[in-house]
Order: sequence, then C-alpha cells, then structure tokens
Amino acid sequence: LLLIYTAFNSSSILDSTGLYELDKEFGDVIQRVLFPGWNVRGVEYDPRDGNYWVTIAQGPDRSIVKIMGFHGVPVGVNEGKQPLTHALVLAPPIPTPFSSQVAFTYVLPQEIPMKLVVYDVVGRKVKTLFDGKAPAGMSTVTWGGLDDTGQQVASGVYFCRLETERLSRVQKVVYTR
Repeated sequence: LLLIYTAFNSSSILDSTGLYELDKEFGDVIQRVLFPGWNVRGVEYDPRDGNYWVTIAQGPDRSIVKIMGFHGVPVGVNEGKQPLTHALVLAPPIPTPFSSQVAFTYVLPQEIPMKLVVYDVVGRKVKTLFDGKAPAGMSTVTWGGLDDTGQQVASGVYFCRLETERLSRVQKVVYTR
C-alpha cells in the first residue's frame, strides 16, 4: 500500500511531502522517503524493477526523479533519452524566513564536483556551505546565518546557489534575527 502525505506549516506554506509504503494488513510503515519543501505532483510504480518515479514541481523545469529501492537515492530522470543533468534539483529552503537555522536539500544525478554558496542581494559571497565532490542522490546542508568568517549576517534576503560545471540552481531565503 502506498501513501502520499503533504504537510503544511502553521502559515499554510508547504513543509514537506512524504512517500510511505505501508503494510497492507496492519498499516505499519515499512519504508518512507521525505521530500522537504518539494511539491510532489505524482508517483508512479515501475514494475520492471520495483522502484518508484516521483514527479517534482521544482522551478520552471519539472524534474522526474527515480527513487531506487525506495531508499531515497535519486539516480535518473524521465524515461526518455534526455541527459541526467535534468535531475539537478535545489529544493526551496526550509524554513524561510528563518532566524536560527535553514536547511537546503538538493539532488544530484551522479557524483560530481559542486559548490553550495550563499550570496547577499548584491551578489557578494557570504558563506560557502559545500565545495567539493558530492555523492549522487539527495543531501541536506544547513546554514545558521554565519558568514565565512564566523560573523552573524544581517537580517535580509540571501540567495543559495548550487553550482556544477554545467548547471546551477538558485533559491531565495530570508533571514531574520
């Protein structure tokens, strides 16, 4: 039995979507995958290999991510012959606005070098959250509002940019002290 659950915060803003596999007889959760801040639009079971395709409404390009073995490891995109680069996703930050800590969740189609950097509204680098070779699949990085020197940043609008050699994704985040 498959259940999709969407949770909203007290301000009626999308918090997360969960994909749950339930025991048919007792209703116990067998496995689950959480998509924080993602607007999951559909799930399709693939009987060829027993895995699930999840359609995510993320920005102007709608990504389709395959959840291998139902363990939250996205490894591809749609069943067409388009390149895997379409699976590069940077989910909306949770929560925003934030005052203590914000989480950025991203999906990489394969192990690749990447950077996750926070910029201010005029484009100055504020904080490098990650710079190196990152594994394929879904990962989450948190930011507590400190710059690269360890100083607290001012309240305001910031942009988190996921950068690879060929593609990038950006999400806006609001910090309030």
